[in-house]
Amino acid sequence: MVCGSSLRRAALSAALLLGGAALGLFPDEAGKIDWYQAQIGAATKVVAHAHNGTTGIYAATELGVLAAVDADSGALRWRQLVDEDIGTLQVRGGQVLTQSGAGGSRVRVWDAVSGSLAWEHAQPESGQQAAGGAALFVPGSDDVVAAAGDSLVRLAPGGGAAVWELALNGTGTYRRLVQHGDAVFAIGERAGGGLRVVEAELASGKRKQQYDVADGAVLGAGHSVVLDAGPNGVYVVWRDEKDIVWKVHRLGLTRPMWDMYHAKIVQQEL
Repeated sequence: MVCGSSLRRAALSAALLLGGAALGLFPDEAGKIDWYQAQIGAATKVVAHAHNGTTGIYAATELGVLAAVDADSGALRWRQLVDEDIGTLQVRGGQVLTQSGAGGSRVRVWDAVSGSLAWEHAQPESGQQAAGGAALFVPGSDDVVAAAGDSLVRLAPGGGAAVWELALNGTGTYRRLVQHGDAVFAIGERAGGGLRVVEAELASGKRKQQYDVADGAVLGAGHSVVLDAGPNGVYVVWRDEKDIVWKVHRLGLTRPMWDMYHAKIVQQEL
């Protein structure tokens, strides 16, 4: 079992690596720097993860480096040069999942302890609009679902063979995947502006529906966010620039949307 102090340090270190602000810490920890790791580049994505009694910090950096750092000492456990922009970083159990590249896309699963490559899948670049790229572990399975190249694909471990593949046909630049129940949602930016949602069956890859929401919204901007509320659903929340009204949409419902005004978030970006 990992002690609470290790997890606290890991969470705080992850926030600071991304330039985030610490919301609170214990008095005896104020003003102290436990360690500093300067051999991997500036972090773009950071995950703190406990596994088999140890806590590690896993980081993707602007140099295209994937690295694991000991949360307590700051010692570099391992480092891999991916040499591409890493769009997805997810850690589950003893595995690290990355997706990198833009037009063509590589999905890789790494051993969290040693950093060795367990398996990878390379999706060739398509002549259609680039799909952006995203990936996630399938709950209750070792499979991975990815938006790669111009396809939504479910991959089996080992050789990364496709269990199913759904062509996206250049319908958007998909940079976010969310699993909910028996469905997976690919969320992307459409060419004309706004977001496009593709909902597929998680087991078969069959397209359930495709629709547009959030005219003018851009994924990852300060005016939009995708919120996973677990059993309560997945929501897209956005607003127009300089507007005080937030629009809310629950994924899977093509028509119902509603507005929300919240004074506390009017003066700052989401």
